[in-house]
Amino acid sequence: MMMMCVRLLCVGDVAVVVGTAGLQRVFNRSCGYLMNGNRQHASVNTLIKWQRLLLTAPEQPLRYSCWKCGSNSLSPLICSSCNTVMKVASEPVSYFQLLDIPQGFDINGDGLETKFYDTMKLLHPDKFGMEPKDVQDAAAETAAILNNAFSTMRSPLKRAEYLLELNGVGLTDESRMEFPSVIMQIMEMNEKVDGCNDEEKLESFDEDIEEKRDAILVQLSTAFKKKDFPQAKEHTIMYKYLGRVQEQIRNKLDNF
Repeated sequence: MMMMCVRLLCVGDVAVVVGTAGLQRVFNRSCGYLMNGNRQHASVNTLIKWQRLLLTAPEQPLRYSCWKCGSNSLSPLICSSCNTVMKVASEPVSYFQLLDIPQGFDINGDGLETKFYDTMKLLHPDKFGMEPKDVQDAAAETAAILNNAFSTMRSPLKRAEYLLELNGVGLTDESRMEFPSVIMQIMEMNEKVDGCNDEEKLESFDEDIEEKRDAILVQLSTAFKKKDFPQAKEHTIMYKYLGRVQEQIRNKLDNF
């Protein structure tokens, strides 16, 4: 008997099975209620949950169920059968797939921008001005998600948080409590900034923080490549709070 590895994930009240190209179709049928015109479109938070399914790669290229004609499309953006814009929120597609870039922390900034603007051309309102309202709504919704994808991918912090989320490692305001050494370092830096009213020293401190953040980006890259998500989480938190310290420094510098 052929054995098949699958994953089970609950999205809302729906249990989703995914793992192979054939099971992708089971996913599409299971989530069909979200593609019904009588239902509201899936939220971005729901989309994030669905994107985690992509961590189990199918044996065949992913296909996406078209809400308009019901066929399986190779593109998550434009149906390869009826040429209608897809409802991205109703499919398990990640921001990386949406922008057609490799999934990982390291990205080519110029390539990302080119991919974004080329993709947005496909969703320009002028292309759908004569289409029915449901098609126009789908195009507007997909364009909004694409904008959010671009905003997330171009920010190192948002990109790190997103990758952690895709891998089931969520970040909250309480997450920093898991790393006492990070808390202590940030507290000491905040006290140093609060007690400093010398412009030259603040500028020097700002440069030090910038160097620390640059070094953390290298560490983040290594951690994600190794799939060391606890380490990536710690680096992400440190990068985030160093950014807040730097913002505090620059606010004080603005007053000189």
